[in-house]
Amino acid sequence: MLKSEGYQIFLFSCPAIIPFNIFFSHSWFVCVRNKKVSRWEVLFHRNKKNKIIGRHLHLNSLDPFVGAGMTPFFFDKLLWKPKLIKCIEGGENSLANKMCDFIENSSNNYKHKDKYWAIGPNCNTYINWVLNEFPEFDIKLSIRFIGKKI
Repeated sequence: MLKSEGYQIFLFSCPAIIPFNIFFSHSWFVCVRNKKVSRWEVLFHRNKKNKIIGRHLHLNSLDPFVGAGMTPFFFDKLLWKPKLIKCIEGGENSLANKMCDFIENSSNNYKHKDKYWAIGPNCNTYINWVLNEFPEFDIKLSIRFIGKKI
């Protein structure tokens, strides 16, 4: 799945924590820059690892290719299976490279990085914010992506 060189962007989702999993999806980006992999997402719990990123914007809170937690109590233990929504790749000056740059700079530009509310701003608000900057990524988020329109 990972390329040895170049850039890749993966958009993943999985059900949200119980009991919201019935209606809500959780989503995140994985950026790959010449084999360096990073996971970017907004989570309900505060970022204690890297406060420079943001209170709710997280970098590498979980392994890049695993789902999110099923419950808030065992968020890093009981994990949903992730679903790959879309993947793009490319070299210098590609859409994947531009999206990597934008996502990696989101700690400076994302206005809701210190806010979280179940119906938004949340993880889907963040994903939609990135996607609005790159309409050529060409993905429509379903109704399960609650908070995408905030």
